[in-house]
Amino acid sequence: MTDQHVPDHDAHSDQLRDEPVDQPSAASGEMIGEQKTKVSKRWLRKMLIFFVVCIGLGIWGLYDAAVAYPNRGELYSQFTLEDYLKGASDIGEISIPSRVNVPDPATEILRLEGRGDQLNALEILRLRWLSSLRPIHG
Repeated sequence: MTDQHVPDHDAHSDQLRDEPVDQPSAASGEMIGEQKTKVSKRWLRKMLIFFVVCIGLGIWGLYDAAVAYPNRGELYSQFTLEDYLKGASDIGEISIPSRVNVPDPATEILRLEGRGDQLNALEILRLRWLSSLRPIHG
């Protein structure tokens, strides 16, 4: 074996000292050739659990984005439409379809948003309903 002097830090002082260190060499036959190891069952179990959790979160996220979230938006839109129609009924506007129907929602939203604080109660309900349609219909 070959002795080399490698600086080592002394725990009791701040000085460096040289100590001989044994290092394997090709002549000694140590650590030459193929080495085999085994995967720990504990590590494998942890990785399997991690993999299952990641796949589960991915599936849940895909379901939430593709099914649950749009359904919640549609339910909210239906709720706001019911509020709007109830408000129109309360003031007698429901019997006049031209006052309740909205042929061009995008234009109506711009018109209502442009009026700001000057909206009456029915227009506030109409704006809330039309705004709830944006995530669903763009």
